[in-house]
Amino acid sequence: MENKMDSSKHDQDKTMETETPAWFSRLLDDGFIPYVATSAHLLTSLNLKPFGVQLQAFAMQNPNDKPFLDAYLSANFLSFGSKDEDYKMPSWVYVDCVLLPESVVGFMLPKSKVPADLLEGFRQDSPESYEGMTHIPLSGQIDSHAIDGSFVNFSLFSLGRRVNGFKQLALYTKALSTEVHGMRNSGKEYRIIGQYDNPSLKVHGGMTTNLEIDQAIVPLHPGKDMTFVLKMKVDYDPLTLDTPRQPVVPTFWLNAKDITAKRQMQDEMKDGNTFSIVPPYAERRNEGIYLPILKSGPKL
Repeated sequence: MENKMDSSKHDQDKTMETETPAWFSRLLDDGFIPYVATSAHLLTSLNLKPFGVQLQAFAMQNPNDKPFLDAYLSANFLSFGSKDEDYKMPSWVYVDCVLLPESVVGFMLPKSKVPADLLEGFRQDSPESYEGMTHIPLSGQIDSHAIDGSFVNFSLFSLGRRVNGFKQLALYTKALSTEVHGMRNSGKEYRIIGQYDNPSLKVHGGMTTNLEIDQAIVPLHPGKDMTFVLKMKVDYDPLTLDTPRQPVVPTFWLNAKDITAKRQMQDEMKDGNTFSIVPPYAERRNEGIYLPILKSGPKL
């Protein structure tokens, strides 16, 4: 008789089974390679064959992996489109807070397939490691697994628009990371959003049926009133990832810069009210960016 632990693992493995999505096959056909960068001791806890395809693994303990790991730092920085060093992740944060306890998942291309103008940015930012780079990360997301079974992710970036206009690469990267970490239909995911007018809202919305605001204002964050925390269950279907979500009639539209409304939402959350961002997630108007918000009362 199958014991409870074996049964649970069997159910989890069954949940992860799915045919290869068309978007994933397209990326592979175009030369993209899925990768994971982490610490060697964490590799055994990850799904290294998402959609049946072996990931290229990079470990911080392997000296030969240093050029690629340096390339990730450069790619993350270049994705901001700014030369402001304040936007670059410090190396010690990368090692202590990302590679050792967490992991980065994304897509990379052989160096020969990356446009020369983009490669120049890597050469300037990582001159010591540039010659040793054989592959260039074009996207990445950092994920960690909390003790309560939830997941926290941050620093999702994509340089897809710089390579043949792969506009959906951020969405595909988030989906890939979901498979690697076994997040689909499993627990909650939390994420800091740096700006209420951040276009990545559509990316995160494509992964769930409920994009809930967990904290409307984050006083400790440098962004303060423009920063919030999302909570979502990852329950997307990999085979229909490219299908746009149908618009939902919201309770109200939130101006991305309306501090008073955000504070009111925060106060009402204390009474058990919930606020979710619904499709189309954001709308640009003459007055600025507006978010469609669906309000739900306290659960009885």
